[in-house]
Amino acid sequence: MPRRGGTQLALLAITSVLWARTASSQVTPPGHEKDACFGSVDEGQHLRSARKLVAARDQFIQCARSVCPAPVRKDCAQWLSEVEVMLPTVVFGARDARNNDILDVNVSADGNRLADRLDGASVAVDPGPHVFRYEWEGHGAVEQQAVVREGEKSRLLTVSFPPSGARPIPVGFWVFSGLALAGAAGFVGLGLSGESDANHLRATCAPSCPASDVDSARTKVILANVSLGVAIASVGVAAGWLLLTRSSDGKTTALAVEPAGAGVKADLAVTF
Repeated sequence: MPRRGGTQLALLAITSVLWARTASSQVTPPGHEKDACFGSVDEGQHLRSARKLVAARDQFIQCARSVCPAPVRKDCAQWLSEVEVMLPTVVFGARDARNNDILDVNVSADGNRLADRLDGASVAVDPGPHVFRYEWEGHGAVEQQAVVREGEKSRLLTVSFPPSGARPIPVGFWVFSGLALAGAAGFVGLGLSGESDANHLRATCAPSCPASDVDSARTKVILANVSLGVAIASVGVAAGWLLLTRSSDGKTTALAVEPAGAGVKADLAVTF
């Protein structure tokens, strides 16, 4: 029995030594902690001077820990308080085409993710100009430029997403719309002038008016009709161009323009 008890005590002593060595190996040496504290002081001051206040705040939090020397903790706590006052915060918001709030939107700026979801919480950002990118899965992205001012707190930044599938109006639509307006103006101007000349000839020299005067009046009437045809055709082309860019899958749009007498004829066909 005594021999057995001595063996147990020996095993217990060996186990205690091994446990103590393992525990001591997991503790960071005090010297290393102090080096990290002083490193955070230097880096925090450098970042603060560069107006990178978010990163500076993180460094001052590190050197304000209880493991750091008391004088360092005191200075870092003071600097941390000053940076917190200077550090601006923003609150992101996004709305859909019906002006409803959207939650499933992530926001990034300068390549850094700032929010994975819009929950109304304020987010700290460095002062200065930023391009904020809002991404809504399945609906694309919207970018917003803003200058965030030092000391600004809880500034609301909101964007609106366009309707799904919305496309810009094509340039061709505006070109042919302009031609339509020009044709309509030519029709009115030339038509009125030609009609006025014809009435004057009827009242003064008909039926033996000079051929040149008759031809001038007739030319104005013909050009007025041509202008009307151009206006009508341009309206058709503009409408067709817009419809082509808005047509969905499975829809075919065809536009045909051909001469018709003194003007032109436009046919627009849409097949679903």
